[in-house]
Amino acid sequence: MVKMLQPTSRTLLYLVIIFAVICFAVAVWTYHKGKGIKFFCAAILSGTLFTGAIALQINTTRGYIHSWAEIPALIGAQRPQTISLDRVEISADSERKQDDSAENLAKYKLNFTPVTDPKLIGDGFTGEYLQAKFSGPVSHVEQPVRVWLPNHWREMEHLKVVIFLHGFPSNPPYTQVALGVGKQLGAQIARGEVEPTIIVFPEIRPDDQEPDCVDVQGRPRIGSFVIDDVREMVKANFPVSADRADWAISGNSAGAYCAGLLGGLYPQYFADSIILSGYDDPQLGALNQLNRADRHKFYVSNVIGNIATPLRVYNYAAGDDADARLLSERIAKLNNENVTVTNVYDPQGSHNWKSWYRAFPDAMAWFAPTTAYAAANSEQIAADHAIGGPASWATKIKIEQIEATYLLVLVCWLGVLFWHFAGRRIWLQSRISLSTARHIAQLEQSNSALASPRSNLDSTQPRFGTSPAAAADLGASNQEIPAQTQQQMVYSQQSRTKWAKWLSAFCATGISVGLLAGGYALLINQKMGTISNLSNVTAIVQLLGF
Repeated sequence: MVKMLQPTSRTLLYLVIIFAVICFAVAVWTYHKGKGIKFFCAAILSGTLFTGAIALQINTTRGYIHSWAEIPALIGAQRPQTISLDRVEISADSERKQDDSAENLAKYKLNFTPVTDPKLIGDGFTGEYLQAKFSGPVSHVEQPVRVWLPNHWREMEHLKVVIFLHGFPSNPPYTQVALGVGKQLGAQIARGEVEPTIIVFPEIRPDDQEPDCVDVQGRPRIGSFVIDDVREMVKANFPVSADRADWAISGNSAGAYCAGLLGGLYPQYFADSIILSGYDDPQLGALNQLNRADRHKFYVSNVIGNIATPLRVYNYAAGDDADARLLSERIAKLNNENVTVTNVYDPQGSHNWKSWYRAFPDAMAWFAPTTAYAAANSEQIAADHAIGGPASWATKIKIEQIEATYLLVLVCWLGVLFWHFAGRRIWLQSRISLSTARHIAQLEQSNSALASPRSNLDSTQPRFGTSPAAAADLGASNQEIPAQTQQQMVYSQQSRTKWAKWLSAFCATGISVGLLAGGYALLINQKMGTISNLSNVTAIVQLLGF
């Protein structure tokens, strides 16, 4: 029963949809009956449930959270007490010794199996996609690891390696298909543009807390898991290069911050750091709980700005992603001859998978271009550049404009509802009170006219000069029409009025619930920062899993 009510449960999704529809029906009925307070309560509940149903559909498709205990960390409400710097464990270079002996590598041998789920592979896929459960001998962290490899990789040697770290919130199994690795990188390798490269996707969130990038006392040792265990596991299972020049660490969003940080902390292992929409300061996990001075020690710009080992940095920012653009500005100003920065800007993009999908092949061509491709595209690869073309008209309509328009529409609609339930009645009552005397006088005159003697008139007697025969026909028709036609006309008019009222109630309820759901969506977007302009709304269909 408990499992049926978890945030990944389809049963819970269907229950929420059913209750949302019931509340919507109640709201329509109360609107039709003119019960204002009950209508508002039912509409608010219906809008909340519909928004919850959409959130559950996204989560069941993408798997962002697996238990309700993860909600506080997702929305940033769960904040532990400020930690001290001595809890953060950053090993010095001399303390990390590479042990490539056969005995040591044997501890990292895994039984990889192919990923067969079509949703995790994607269209146009080439290469192989393998997965295994991995328990790190050094970190003692157990997490799934997935690896994409190009066609015929078993016949190759000295493969280049990219360790790609997922963001938060995220659904790690979908990272390969979201980036289009098998489709895009596979095609680049086949065309001779990129050297044979493997992409390693370790999961780095072993509990329901915000993820960390480094080792922290009392927390899973993610830093050791990535730097020590995952690297050794890759060398033990695949024919990869041992040269640090052929290794890169990469990631998106929160994973991009980790890639920049770990690349700067351990450049002896990675010659390149590929940052896709990262940020400079630690915004998640234990590092975010340090005091201000200690947090600054873990700014990406500060860490890579002080390294003594050569490091190349590919930094991607898009649209009006303020954090990513701030990082671009700061690392562009670094005065360190050991650091080579390539800043890439996408005016059409934002902080989402659509943008990272577009950036990924450019990043791979930067990291591992073939000799021929590098010679033909040296200026594009080496210098700061833009991808994605000029900004479209939609990118100019920012989410702030949508929020302002929404508030205006909401206020206007609340005014319409107030008029329907209260204002119209107040206005009619005032009109009646001001003209009561005139209405009474008119009614008295009408009653007086109806009371005038007409019974003495013969219904067949000629009126207004009508002949007796015509009068007889008129009398017969007056008796025939009410019996056969007038009742049908009255019934038809009443039916149309009845359906028009129900349709009006349905439309009014739909608008109200839609505005409420839109308000919830805007509030969520303010927290998550997923959509920054209208051009990214098209990604919602993919986000919903349709």
